[in-house]
Amino acid sequence: MTGIGTKMLLRDMTGSVVIHSYQTHLRVTSKIVAVLESLDLEPEGFDAFLDGAASDAEFGTLIRQGLDRTRVMAFEDDPYGKKGHGYGRKLTAWHNRAMKATGKSRMTELHKVTQACSCVRTRHFFLFVNTRKAFNWSDGFSPVPDTKPDYREFLLDLDADDRTLGESARAALDATVR
Repeated sequence: MTGIGTKMLLRDMTGSVVIHSYQTHLRVTSKIVAVLESLDLEPEGFDAFLDGAASDAEFGTLIRQGLDRTRVMAFEDDPYGKKGHGYGRKLTAWHNRAMKATGKSRMTELHKVTQACSCVRTRHFFLFVNTRKAFNWSDGFSPVPDTKPDYREFLLDLDADDRTLGESARAALDATVR
């Protein structure tokens, strides 16, 4: 991260979500953080759709709720474990839910219209970062290295209101690299 050490982020992190925009729908999904990060597809996680026309304040509220549901655990406590506990099946169901919500019949159709970003909340700030479209990642997106010119980050104070969270998320989604 530019000027922000990754170790500091993990040590100070209090929440992490991935945000998708599917033209007509917004989606916020909490993450499990256990050395590595992954979508939290367990029942205890957070995964919610919101109409794309929703206000920035409504969007920000959803982001805050997802950040509050992030689970940080030791690697050996990872609920997916060595066999994945059906993670692939759960990810397929997650994708199917997105296709149903958007009326798409194939993942490639869905991927063409989707944008993504991520948000991390630490004890000191909110950090939104853009992503790059990639077909080799399970959710179709990969991080943009902070050494690349198309990397974007949006830092906000912890006292930012929900409207500002929503605006920053939309800006990060708009910065998705194609």
